[in-house]
Amino acid sequence: MFYSLLNINKDIIYVDRSETGIVMMIGDTISVFADVEALIWEMLEQGRTQKQIVDSLCNEYSDENCEEISKDVSSFIASLLEANLISL
Repeated sequence: MFYSLLNINKDIIYVDRSETGIVMMIGDTISVFADVEALIWEMLEQGRTQKQIVDSLCNEYSDENCEEISKDVSSFIASLLEANLISL
């Protein structure tokens, strides 16, 4: 199942955004995203849907298994939902 539109929590305070990743804070919780997680976050900021994110990653990492990429994106999005960093 793909989520169509995911909303970023407006209470997030960005602490640092660099080439190595993204560090953000919401309340007393600090989250650090590196590499692909940071790329997924940036795509969420651009308003991309989960399916668009999966398609983009499958195109970029064509040597990888697209089904595995889809599972990884779903898992990461679930963790963002659980951490209240995004909402449906």
